[in-house]
Amino acid sequence: MEEIASAVDKPPNSIRGKLVSEGVYTEYKEINFRLSQMDNANLEQLIVKEGMEYSFGDMLQYLHEAGYLRVSRVTQQGYYSVKGGIIQLYPFGSKEAITFDYFGDQIELIKSSRGKLSFVCIQPFNSDPSDGL
Repeated sequence: MEEIASAVDKPPNSIRGKLVSEGVYTEYKEINFRLSQMDNANLEQLIVKEGMEYSFGDMLQYLHEAGYLRVSRVTQQGYYSVKGGIIQLYPFGSKEAITFDYFGDQIELIKSSRGKLSFVCIQPFNSDPSDGL
């Protein structure tokens, strides 16, 4: 119980009987799953620029190592999807999803719902709630 409470930054007494109703247990499971999937817990942020050569495979590998989960449709932070040469990513700490349009191993276009972007900083997963998650 204390481990779960600490993982979600809540006191143990506040989660008794509330593990399921408030989603605490689900959040705890997701944190543990992401951490178990990460190959490198000390991974640095990745700065991606439009026009940059960064292989599609290397991008997918980085996302996996950084704790992002692949899904068919991106709806929240920490998830990405792949359709052809396009990666849609909802970065940790971002207010919206980002789309990377590849041409070969070159990032041809980076865009969000607000328009074209010249670069994006992709943050790896961080389980410490005091760091903004």
